[in-house]
Amino acid sequence: MEKQQKIDLRNKIGSLPALTDEGYAYEDNLGIALATYFQDHPGCPEDDEMDAECGWGTWVMEKTDDVLDRVVEALLGKDGEQ
Repeated sequence: MEKQQKIDLRNKIGSLPALTDEGYAYEDNLGIALATYFQDHPGCPEDDEMDAECGWGTWVMEKTDDVLDRVVEALLGKDGEQ
């Protein structure tokens, strides 16, 4: 699988909507849940520089991206194929 295809898959996984009692909440997704987790994580630096575009800290986004990348790797296997 090509690098761009892996990125597209990661972004699709990260944008999966959260299920609420009322149905799907499209404004809340897996990527936001991960970023929220890392924002309050004890390892998050207090001086984590905020990205003006997304509103999350640099460290938070790096950790969120890492988890989503590892999800893709776990789904595809080490060789990158299903």
